[in-house]
Amino acid sequence: MKESVNVLLAPGIFPPDSGGPATFVSSLGRELVNRGHSVRVVTNGRASAGFDDQYPFKVVRIPRGNSVVSRYARQIRTLVAELRSYDPDVMLVNAFDLQATTAGRIVGVPTVSKIVGDSAWERARRSGETCKHIEDFQQFTFNPKLEGWKVLRTAPVRLADHVAVPSEFLRSLVTGWGVDPDETSVIYNAIDIDRPSVADSNRPPRIVTVGRLVPWKGIDGIIDAFQQTDVADAELHIVGDGPERNALEARASRQGVGDQVVFHGRIPHEQVLEIVSQSRVFALNSTYEGLPHVVLEAMACGTPVVASAVCGTPEAITDGEDGFLVQQDDIESFSKRFEQLLSNPSLRNRLRTQAYKRLESQFEHEKMVAEYETLLREVASTRGCE
Repeated sequence: MKESVNVLLAPGIFPPDSGGPATFVSSLGRELVNRGHSVRVVTNGRASAGFDDQYPFKVVRIPRGNSVVSRYARQIRTLVAELRSYDPDVMLVNAFDLQATTAGRIVGVPTVSKIVGDSAWERARRSGETCKHIEDFQQFTFNPKLEGWKVLRTAPVRLADHVAVPSEFLRSLVTGWGVDPDETSVIYNAIDIDRPSVADSNRPPRIVTVGRLVPWKGIDGIIDAFQQTDVADAELHIVGDGPERNALEARASRQGVGDQVVFHGRIPHEQVLEIVSQSRVFALNSTYEGLPHVVLEAMACGTPVVASAVCGTPEAITDGEDGFLVQQDDIESFSKRFEQLLSNPSLRNRLRTQAYKRLESQFEHEKMVAEYETLLREVASTRGCE
């Protein structure tokens, strides 16, 4: 097996865009270079002049625009050209699945695809085509349009030589799509942030939640639970934006807590961490999470978590040990845990201490990088093999 490999990273988004793939790939790319590997990034979008000079690798950008068909064709052409000129040993794809895996097959470069969710289900929920839970969505047969979305989701995953997922829950999804379990690896997400040091005594009675304002995030349930929380001067801070914002603002007003609920909208990541680190409780009421990176960030910020026990979230939180798990949309249980954590500093400190230990043992950044490095070497060694 080669000690050093040439890696092409193909994320759908990359800084200055924000989002999981952008953060993950920029960080992993730097670490791979530090470990002696050669890296190139091919991604979508534009950046200001000189922006990409900060990276120790070349960044090739494909402008967005035009129709879907012409855009996909341009992306595949660019990826094929870069694969041929750079001649990598392996390609890691993240949220750029169909175009990049197709290009990899054309050129004959082995591909690892990182899958963090079910894009077909998310698309169906956003468009109102289904209200089904993600696990039920896998089994149900829908109309031709939704079944077509499933095909578009599944085809590139099957084209990949190996699939990496950040939770056992997601492994169960992709194997259900027909991927050989032996061609999947669970590599947990990790945290690579400067842990904010905000003393517990300096944190106001604040609950915070972070996420896209879409139906499956359950922000309405958090507002309802907050309304039932009897703690003086408590506030709820909602960070993120999305199509549900107006409805959620109206809901807070109807519940009589409009003056206590602060909507921040979409703000820079550094400000998000600052707000989380200055809160006493982090809340997540989602119906679906592959493995919630934002929960790991809350744990790193020393902010105890109350989260819905769905999908991959129980792989990050052990109820009563390093956070609290409740049933999704169990308003009474959320409210009870909010009151306990807002008013009990010793409980917060106990959960905080255990959360730090959990991060260090299971979600440590060096561990994640080492596991991806090993996987990329292994898949690269298959190039040219029948």
